[in-house]
Amino acid sequence: IPDEATVYQTAKSSNPEYQVLGVREDIGSESIRVASGARKPVVAAVGQYQVVSQTNNLEFNNAHYPGMSYVGLQVSVPLFTGLGNQAKVKQAQAAYQQSTLVRQYSEENLRSVVHEVIARNRESAARLETTRTVLETAQLSYNIIQYRYQSGIASRLELTDAELALSTSQVNYLEAIYDYLTAQIQLNKLMGVAG
Repeated sequence: IPDEATVYQTAKSSNPEYQVLGVREDIGSESIRVASGARKPVVAAVGQYQVVSQTNNLEFNNAHYPGMSYVGLQVSVPLFTGLGNQAKVKQAQAAYQQSTLVRQYSEENLRSVVHEVIARNRESAARLETTRTVLETAQLSYNIIQYRYQSGIASRLELTDAELALSTSQVNYLEAIYDYLTAQIQLNKLMGVAG
């Protein structure tokens, strides 16, 4: 069973849900930058080239096609926009803070889930070992009682009790195997490992 830090880092890096949260936080940061940029002057280059012709009777072969072009610069200086830009910046900052808090909450929730899954794996492994020991003991006890019964020393009731104890320990062992495999599947799913 790997340690919690390894499982946490693997789950965080391989789980698409947590990767999306990081991307959302980056988008929020860029939204603040874009909203802040609306308060700055903008310089744009503009250019156009046209070919225009006028003709009568649709005689395009004999028509003259003069070219016309222009190039220019456009400067836009936002003097006052009704405080709309400030509101957009504050809205973008709030969205960024919200995405940051969602990411932090998700990471803390992931830490809790990792701790729970690791604890469940350790508990199921310990239970598996214990039930295996109990099964071996019940098998040994059954073998002894069966030998005693065949020798005429033990009663049928003792043999039946030993069979019941053996069957119960076998069922408990199979349940422990099931719990262990279930815990392993949860751990692999959390880490994004197939199998």
